[in-house]
Amino acid sequence: MKGYIYVIVIILLCCWTLNAQSCKRKSSCSCECSDGVLDLKPGATKSSTKYQDVAAADGSLYSYNPCYSFDETDPSLPPQFDNCKSVAACQLVPGAQNQLYDIGTQESASFSYKDGASIDQPNLGNVLTVTYVAADNARTTTVVLQCDTTEDFLPVGEIPNSQPPLYIYVYSTPNACLKPLGLSAGTILIIVLICVIAVYLIGGVLFNKLKKGNSGKDLIPQRELWVSLPGLIKDGVFFVVKRGQYHPIKG
Repeated sequence: MKGYIYVIVIILLCCWTLNAQSCKRKSSCSCECSDGVLDLKPGATKSSTKYQDVAAADGSLYSYNPCYSFDETDPSLPPQFDNCKSVAACQLVPGAQNQLYDIGTQESASFSYKDGASIDQPNLGNVLTVTYVAADNARTTTVVLQCDTTEDFLPVGEIPNSQPPLYIYVYSTPNACLKPLGLSAGTILIIVLICVIAVYLIGGVLFNKLKKGNSGKDLIPQRELWVSLPGLIKDGVFFVVKRGQYHPIKG
């Protein structure tokens, strides 16, 4: 029975992994998702900053350049306030003494699906994002990638009371639309699994019919195992929940 429990646990974990939304990084501006490939490079600019000093509601000005690093400097600023060198995202805090902050580098880019509520955007639902971390790890920027027919950039600004400071951009572009590239690894695995199950069932029925002379319900291969499957699944679930401390009650 314990061996069956381990099998059920592995199956449940595999199913959860296949269904989880993810996007594996290929470069600082592309990733491969379960539904296709995202590539921001066609809309990127290398010789200049794509979006520079765009005002946000928090009073700061924000710059963003997907794919390629950029510099935004001010020779009049002391070193501690002139930090936007080789960055993907920059914050300019205006005042008597302007301040420039690195809020994310290209090298740190990571892609993931996030619940909009977790980044203070509950109306967005589950969204694909790219997150950048500053070179000193002091600040982080999450860019919400929205598939749209036109390009638009909205710096939401800093999330209040976030520690370390977290900045949100919403970047709408046709390049945020996932492009299918054939069958994904997960899809291929599911197809193979279905084929294996079909061969198992058909072969098992034929074997039980022709070799054993069974009929009716006895044609089902390993029928005793499938009858006990609901109980095995229950044991497997409790095994995961209780972290291996669950012991099924023996009848």
